[in-house]
Amino acid sequence: MAESFYGGRRGASVVIVKSYDSIAEMQAEFDSVECTVDYDSYVVVNTSVDGIESSVLYRRTLDGPVKVGTLGSSSGGGGGTSSGGILDLVLTIPSSVPTPIDGQGEYSKTNKSLVPGYYTDEEGNPVYNDSIKWVYTNVISEDGTSSKTYVGFTFPYSIVDFEASLVDKNDENNPVIKRIDDGAHPFYNKWALKIPRG
Repeated sequence: MAESFYGGRRGASVVIVKSYDSIAEMQAEFDSVECTVDYDSYVVVNTSVDGIESSVLYRRTLDGPVKVGTLGSSSGGGGGTSSGGILDLVLTIPSSVPTPIDGQGEYSKTNKSLVPGYYTDEEGNPVYNDSIKWVYTNVISEDGTSSKTYVGFTFPYSIVDFEASLVDKNDENNPVIKRIDDGAHPFYNKWALKIPRG
């Protein structure tokens, strides 16, 4: 027998005569009197791309199936996660995943990840930011072996407004401070201050 290019002896040829969707299906046929697979023949079990028994080669013997080896492998390595502001996420997603997979950032008004709980728009209308928001995307490397998840957040910060008025110092029916907004907005509240005269 001729020696191989890699220095070892040439291996035996393998002919796969049948494919099964599961080990149980293979075992059931091997146990059946109507089995069409001859002894010392090779079969393959294909469960799923990432299944632990996917693309596994077996040989039928008198003692049952014998695992010969694996013809494939599961998909690429684990991914990483990066978080930051929504503006960072939208503008700076790379074309491929950096190596090593790590990162850092900050939440700030500059990258629009910190937003006021209340403000007025250009037309003077009130605008409320009542919830924490996020957006995410998966980026897969060009060779398909790794992926990274980018997550962007916006966090509203509380806005507290005050409305002050002068009251008679002898008026005991008016509380000195009282919340006067409707309480519908978690990052906004407004208070009335009663300041006694004199």
